[in-house]
Amino acid sequence: MLRRPRLRPSFALPFALAAVALPAARAQQPDAEIPRASRTYALTNARVVVAPGRVLDRATVIVRDGLIAEVGANARIPFDAQRIAADSMTVYAGFVDALGQVGFPRPETPQNLPRVPNPDQPPRDRSGLEPDRRASTMLKVDDGSIEAHRKAGFGAVHTVPYGGFLPGQGALLLLSGDAPEALVLRDRTSLFATFQTARGVYPGTPMAIMAQWRTLGRETVRRNAQRDAYTRSAAGRARPAFDPVTDALAPVVRGELPVFFHARSILEAHRALRLKDELGLRMVLVGVPDAADMIDEIKGARVPLLLTLDLPKEPAKADSTAARDSSGVQPVGGYSAAFQIGTFANLAGERSNLESRVRASATVYTETAARLDRAGVPFAFTTLGMKAADVQKNIRRMITAGLTEDAAIAALTTRPAEIVGAAAQLGTVERGKIANLVVTRGSYFDPKGAIRLVFVDGMPYRYEAPAAGAAAGARRGGAGAGAATSGVVAVGSWSYEVDSPQGVVGGTLTITGTPGALGGTITNSALGSDAIALTDVTLNGDALSFGLTAPQMGALSATVTISGDTFSGTLTVPGAGAVQMTGSRRPN
Repeated sequence: MLRRPRLRPSFALPFALAAVALPAARAQQPDAEIPRASRTYALTNARVVVAPGRVLDRATVIVRDGLIAEVGANARIPFDAQRIAADSMTVYAGFVDALGQVGFPRPETPQNLPRVPNPDQPPRDRSGLEPDRRASTMLKVDDGSIEAHRKAGFGAVHTVPYGGFLPGQGALLLLSGDAPEALVLRDRTSLFATFQTARGVYPGTPMAIMAQWRTLGRETVRRNAQRDAYTRSAAGRARPAFDPVTDALAPVVRGELPVFFHARSILEAHRALRLKDELGLRMVLVGVPDAADMIDEIKGARVPLLLTLDLPKEPAKADSTAARDSSGVQPVGGYSAAFQIGTFANLAGERSNLESRVRASATVYTETAARLDRAGVPFAFTTLGMKAADVQKNIRRMITAGLTEDAAIAALTTRPAEIVGAAAQLGTVERGKIANLVVTRGSYFDPKGAIRLVFVDGMPYRYEAPAAGAAAGARRGGAGAGAATSGVVAVGSWSYEVDSPQGVVGGTLTITGTPGALGGTITNSALGSDAIALTDVTLNGDALSFGLTAPQMGALSATVTISGDTFSGTLTVPGAGAVQMTGSRRPN
């Protein structure tokens, strides 16, 4: 048995995985700064969608210090890069949500609101008049929507707060960081507006909201002129009083700050465009699920459009028993507006007719993106009002209804980046841009395609697709221990290597048990350490994940993908981050 080297107690690491964070040269310098693992990654042999319509069939993407350093078939892999085998995978630019409400807990609808003495002049928080609120100052980094969006492939989100008809100003976020200021890429990106009426106070109707907008516009122009005159010559002039509302609206009225106006219908979209023309606003239309029915108006207004991904629930297939009216005639084309029943005995016919109408309505919404694309109307996607987990499913429904994959990629990457003013930093897989990437098994649009890795600001986050038959309520990134294994065998002895900046270290990984109850140990022969028990060992499809607790190091975790008798993946070390881990099965 090899003897352990004599190290100071504080650095007596039980196995060579510690070398990821602590090289031998530092062991004699306990006060020196412990170096972190390299933030350089190489995704090798991947299919890379550089931009919509631009694809490299087999290329390497180099990520260094949060930026894309190189992309190409002959990209040189730096010596300190952590290699990630991306064979059979596709790399896309990280998705950009053109408008969402990420980083804020969804508020509960207040009940039994107190009576306001003067409903015509209510407090601003009651009326919804809060344009001075800034999303960047209200973020909750522990809100679940951040992780949910990242898991859905989004690396950046233009986020806006909840509220009334003027709830506040937006901010552009990168979804990585442990403090609000770490998330903010740019502050005060927009003013968010809706037709959300106030309850029991002014403005309580859409017409009242439009009247309020007109009043605010005139008052802001007046105060701007008063402030400008005072700035030019203060002598003999009364100091203008500060007003937070008109101060926040000043750049909007001057056309410096765009208004992202949420319209839930064509009627609301027409009202928003009316305000745009009257007040000279820079506007982005948001939502408009039936936008295909106002293509000419959108083209004429020359406003960017953010199309909602919040589709109606997919209706059930048509009943084989078609609806018939009281004369026994089957409605032509499914739904018949003139359908009637002559007796309660034919309620099934009425139900079938109404279900046909639901299916027809859902089809209209699902086909909207394809109709806009064919008409030459550019658009980006918004997740406003929906769950991020439904994004991939709903985009696939749109593609089935005729939307092209290139148009879908543009609506997820390049167009939202342009609309939020970040095209120089986001939206394509090109050198010099922020390293926001989505890595999928196969194609993102394929029914079997799954997001496996998301880079945000150069930091990798690994996700494992649930295996068929996985138990409900599976933990993050995988299914329970009893998940189906699709023929992949993890049990056995493996030789592993960890590619750290200080060199390659390795040892033996042993997996025991059955697919429903796995366990195991890990050792390192170079240091002669005792075996350390693994925890939370799960096999989810071809993805093996496990954890372990090492003295002086704390909790480590690994996720690797098994392919026959080899595996590759990452090991996450406290204070060092994720490093490449590979292995091969030992005989017997």
